[in-house]
Amino acid sequence: MWWFKSKSKTRDMVREHLERGLEFAADGHLEEAENEFSASLEIVPDFKPTRLAFGAFLREHGRYDEALVHYHHLMKVDAEDPDPFFEMGETYMLAGRRDWAVAQYRQALLRDPDYPRAQARLNEAATERIDFSAGEDGSLRERQVLALAQFKQAKAQIKRQQSLGYRLRHLLTRRSTR
Repeated sequence: MWWFKSKSKTRDMVREHLERGLEFAADGHLEEAENEFSASLEIVPDFKPTRLAFGAFLREHGRYDEALVHYHHLMKVDAEDPDPFFEMGETYMLAGRRDWAVAQYRQALLRDPDYPRAQARLNEAATERIDFSAGEDGSLRERQVLALAQFKQAKAQIKRQQSLGYRLRHLLTRRSTR
């Protein structure tokens, strides 16, 4: 029975570090919070609450790549858990990678079709519309038409240059043969 007590003690230590890390983060002591989260993970590397909290902490402070490492680790530990996929989606959304975020929300729903937070995020993404109204640079349609016109002008200019090059070569070869 001694091993049962040691596991319980270890679990308590991990939770203590996690709680202290959360408290430090809430108080704005970033370095101390990071140290507590790291200490918790040194004891039990696969502890899901610590990984999720540490990832969220890093994400809030703009360290997206580091946050993703923690979510990837959780995905390796339990590939059927929707939480890491949802949290990765949140991270990608904050990082400006909307398409990747939507893909992660869908992955979370594949693992748990009744996952309400992922469903809400997908619904938000579906209701977003592209703004076709005229802005500073005009509407999207106007910009497309302008780009197409510029392409056609460039193509015509290249064709004229090729034609002039052919004529010039033809004249030069005629003179050299005389």
